[in-house]
Amino acid sequence: MRRQRQLSDETRKKISEAMKGRPKSDRHKAAISRGMLHYWAQIPYLKESTEINNENVKPLNYEPMEETSND
Repeated sequence: MRRQRQLSDETRKKISEAMKGRPKSDRHKAAISRGMLHYWAQIPYLKESTEINNENVKPLNYEPMEETSND
């Protein structure tokens, strides 16, 4: 049983290697996409690089997905 949250670099690398190449379901891809849209909606634009005013950018309506037991 794990007794602490911190993992060694070696353990983290093993977990990373084991997870690489693993397919993602369409539902998971959609959840990642929504999360990234929500994340980037919160990051302000640089005023020098664009003429878009952040005050006019509306926040994304983030709604978590419903849980299903099929995936």
